[in-house]
Amino acid sequence: MKRAKLIIGVTLIFTLGALAGALGTRVYVMNNHPLFKYSWSQRKAFVVNRLTRELALSDRQRDQIRRIIDRVGDQASDRFRQHHKEMEALLESGVQDVKAVLNPDQYDAFETFKQKMDDRRRRLLRRMLPK
Repeated sequence: MKRAKLIIGVTLIFTLGALAGALGTRVYVMNNHPLFKYSWSQRKAFVVNRLTRELALSDRQRDQIRRIIDRVGDQASDRFRQHHKEMEALLESGVQDVKAVLNPDQYDAFETFKQKMDDRRRRLLRRMLPK
C-alpha cells in the first residue's frame, strides 16, 4: 500500500511539474518572443533581420525578401480575415441554436460567458494580425 501511494505521489508531482512548466513556457513565449510580442511591422523587421544575419543576405536580397514577406503577409491576412468572417457566421448560427435551448437564467449566464470569450478572442486577434 505504501509503495502504491509513493508511486502515485511521485507521478502526481512530475505531472504537475510538467503542466506548470508548459503553462509557464506559454506565458513567457506569448509575452516575450518577438513574433508574438510586437506589431506586424516589428515582427516583419525581426524576421528580415534574422534572415539577413543567418543567411548573410546582400542589401538587394534583403529588400527582395522584405517585399516577399509584405506580399505573403498581406495575402495571408486577407485570407485569414475572409475565413474568419465565414467562421464567425458559422459560430453565430451555433450560438443562436444554443440560445434556443436555454432557460432565462442560463441565457443570461451564457451571454456573460460569450462576452468574456469574445473579448479574449479580440485581444488575441489584435496581437496576432497585422494592422
